[in-house]
Amino acid sequence: MRLISILLILSIVLFGSVFAQWEQMYGPRGTAKIMHLDEVDAYALTDSARIAKWNSTNEEWEYTYTGVPGDVIIEDVFAVEAVVLAAGQSGGDGKGVFRSRDGGSSWIKVPDLPDINFYSISVVSNVWFASGIDFNGPPLFYSTNQGANFDACVGLDAASQTGAMIEFDGKIFVSTTDGLYYSSDSGVNFTKATGNGLPQFEMLDYFFTSGNTLRAFYFSFLESKLLESTDNGENWTEVAMSGIDQDWVLKSCDELNGEFFAIAAKDAAAEFPRIYHSTDAGETWAKIGNDTPYPMLQTSEGFAVNSGMMIAGTTSGIFKSTDNGDTWTDASEGLRYNGYIQAQAFVQGNWVVSTATGLGKSTVYPSEWEEMNSPNPDRTISQLHTAGVNLYAYDYSNLYRTSDLGTNWENISSKLPNGFSLGNILGVDNKLYITGSSGGEQQLLISDDFGDNWTAKNAGSDYIAMLRGTPAKLVIAAGTNLLESTDEGDSWTAYQNNGLISSPNFYEFIPIGDRVVAWAGDFNDSKMYYTDDMGANWVNSEDAEVIGQVEQFLHIQESLIAASKFGFYISHDDGETWNQFYDGYGQRNATSILSSGKYLLAATRNDAAWYRPQVQVTSFREVKNSSPENFELSQNYPNPFNPSTKISFTINSSNHVKLTIYSITGEKIITLLDREINAGNYEVDFNAQNLTSGVYFYKIQAGNFVSVKKMILMK
Repeated sequence: MRLISILLILSIVLFGSVFAQWEQMYGPRGTAKIMHLDEVDAYALTDSARIAKWNSTNEEWEYTYTGVPGDVIIEDVFAVEAVVLAAGQSGGDGKGVFRSRDGGSSWIKVPDLPDINFYSISVVSNVWFASGIDFNGPPLFYSTNQGANFDACVGLDAASQTGAMIEFDGKIFVSTTDGLYYSSDSGVNFTKATGNGLPQFEMLDYFFTSGNTLRAFYFSFLESKLLESTDNGENWTEVAMSGIDQDWVLKSCDELNGEFFAIAAKDAAAEFPRIYHSTDAGETWAKIGNDTPYPMLQTSEGFAVNSGMMIAGTTSGIFKSTDNGDTWTDASEGLRYNGYIQAQAFVQGNWVVSTATGLGKSTVYPSEWEEMNSPNPDRTISQLHTAGVNLYAYDYSNLYRTSDLGTNWENISSKLPNGFSLGNILGVDNKLYITGSSGGEQQLLISDDFGDNWTAKNAGSDYIAMLRGTPAKLVIAAGTNLLESTDEGDSWTAYQNNGLISSPNFYEFIPIGDRVVAWAGDFNDSKMYYTDDMGANWVNSEDAEVIGQVEQFLHIQESLIAASKFGFYISHDDGETWNQFYDGYGQRNATSILSSGKYLLAATRNDAAWYRPQVQVTSFREVKNSSPENFELSQNYPNPFNPSTKISFTINSSNHVKLTIYSITGEKIITLLDREINAGNYEVDFNAQNLTSGVYFYKIQAGNFVSVKKMILMK
């Protein structure tokens, strides 16, 4: 019986399937759009481009996108009871129109449409229309079976885009960038109307009827117009609008029971958009309600009304009002945001990120983000850095400092030398380094007191694009060269570029002891290189061709991680060879990576924030150069251990080696090694700081060789 139990445990260990990997943490609040609102349903989009449906019972948004490919950017949603259509754009195969027959719970791609991007869905007189962009084919398609199948509309200009649509006097009208068209056969064929008096090369934004006349709103950046036609769209005249405050322009509108509600904005002003109301077909307007807590979007996705409420899409979520805008309540529960993270830092136990809509902070992973006070809400923070307990924020104009996580911010720009134009910031322990220009010369500024006082050092005349390193070794990218200083900027020594292309750009680099690893080249030909002799010889790294342009390096636990265009990659030999490190993450566009001491924290261009335990970074090295005769997995040392131990193994031929840790129940904890390596003796570090005391197993697979051993974590 005991033998059976042991075999059972080993079989579970060998075939466990729970992987340690990157996990996504959606970003802080961002832009939210209202895509559709009727008396029954509401649909919204955030910058995650995923469809969310309002659950009126729970008063929260629920995501409903099963069947919609991950690379699709949803541009529009329209629903009639349980049938919902979504128009999508994509750089890959996901573009098209998607249909749901269960209120958005599951989706299928509509067949027979061309492989083009779609941006709008309309329903006119029970005919469904999908608008796309195809300069070589029809821009509009119609369906008479609620979007199950579509056919191309005939007669429209192939290079045009389509906008507002309406049924009037037995005809379907559509506004396009090529003018006004109408169809007398339910959208099958279209004929161009004369359209005298309409803006040229512009689409109308909203059609409606007033008695026996056809009316339309036209919204542009500088003006808003009410237009009218009494002859089926052949000729148009402008109708005067009154009641809109001077310098305010209508941007979008919605209609309810013949009354109009419109968003207006004041150009070149910081004032929030406001809501105007008209009860006489758009001729006279009056401002109603109060501003939402955040600016409303100045598009058709920014505002919608039904008989029970108004909903506003804003730069920081969705808000609703049941009293014509007098009071607004947060209606963002359940929404997720994937916005572009501009910058990130870790300070006082908080992960702080900057997005286009402000700052957010988080202490526990995965947790909800808290909003954090921004030093200048009107500007995006482009850089975040730390020194000691201080957080520094730069908004392309001013440098700010806080020691209390944003409760109080101090503008310390005046402490910099007069006329200094800031470029790069580097915080190391309690020191701050800043590069920039003054009087046509490049300078390095150093502060030992967190930015109150600065010492200036000359750094030549070539523009400094990047600053990396430590007080013992600072390296800058200036012009087409790297320069190194070991005396904090008193003197600089230039690297050679032997082995690189002529006049290279250094897109990212990192000093590691005497070595510098860099992603360098030009727009058409950039690669990973390393040098141990200040550029006398630059060596092209192996396995690095598929990495894509590196945005940031992180050196930690004797390993080097690259955040790149195609995800994350790891090197255990300081940049000479590379392996994938993006399980669970995929080939997304990573922009930065840092360490909290417990977690790796990563930012992306369009997929918010990601994290994974730092213990999953493995130090791997060859311990002696020999020609072993056998495969062997050694007992870890020390054992028992707390929290780190070393696992040694020997292989006698080149092989793909996989080394994995399992719990006693068979759960896969982490794969320490999964790569092709040469014959030799190797050692791998395993840090179990995030695991509980107990018995664990480690298993090696190298070709046909498989071995399992037990180890004990004792805390």
